[in-house]
Amino acid sequence: MRASALPGAAPAVDLPDDPTEAGGEESPAEPGGPSGGEPGHTDDPGRAAWCTQQQRNMLATLLLSQGVPMLCAGDEIGRSQQGQANAYDQDNAQSWLEWELTPDQQALLDFTRAVVALVQQQAVLRRRHFWQGQRTPGAHSQDLTWFRPDGLDMLAEDWEAPENRCIGLLLVGEAVAPLPAHRTSQQDDPVLLILNAQPQAAAFVLPALQEPGTWEVLVCTEESRVSAPAPIAQGQEHAVPAQSLALLRYARSPTPPALNACAR
Repeated sequence: MRASALPGAAPAVDLPDDPTEAGGEESPAEPGGPSGGEPGHTDDPGRAAWCTQQQRNMLATLLLSQGVPMLCAGDEIGRSQQGQANAYDQDNAQSWLEWELTPDQQALLDFTRAVVALVQQQAVLRRRHFWQGQRTPGAHSQDLTWFRPDGLDMLAEDWEAPENRCIGLLLVGEAVAPLPAHRTSQQDDPVLLILNAQPQAAAFVLPALQEPGTWEVLVCTEESRVSAPAPIAQGQEHAVPAQSLALLRYARSPTPPALNACAR
């Protein structure tokens, strides 16, 4: 991820008319909103809110993806390089890092730290082998499953339907690999990643797993803060805000102790 790929949301600044004027090389214009717009930043509150949500979407997507996340310095505070992809030869505000953070920059940094901490806590998000879409030993389902908003598995025709812009990805906790040398098994909590690219909220039916438990919302990119988990019963609908990402964890209910036939 390049810093210039992140939509800017700082006060308005003047950019060169020619994208090659400052950096000497072609650089893609910075997206201004859902349907494009003028390059650069904005002081319009509505557009600024959209831009900061897109920053959280991109950071969360990168950090929750398989593999080692590659951040460019400043991505975590929304440094956009004013739309220039190659600002290495600019010894000025276009390439400098801001050490005195604004409230919005601090909020984005805190959000990034919180998502990184979640990845460190959830072993299933740090799998080192490719997912196979096959049943894992000891699991009741495939290592990964794609879901439609109605809670059913994605079919081939669903992938080809252009109107489908909301999907869910279930990763089972038994898919943790590789195992440490002294461990013969390892189990993590299942997680559900929901991506909603629609311009409106989506009602997503949470998958019903065989083990008793409840879903907990860990991350929602509509919010700048990662709040305490909120439990939701499996099989219920969860409203995923427009153009946002949500990460949920399945908290298994504690297993009751086995009854001792000799106990009185």
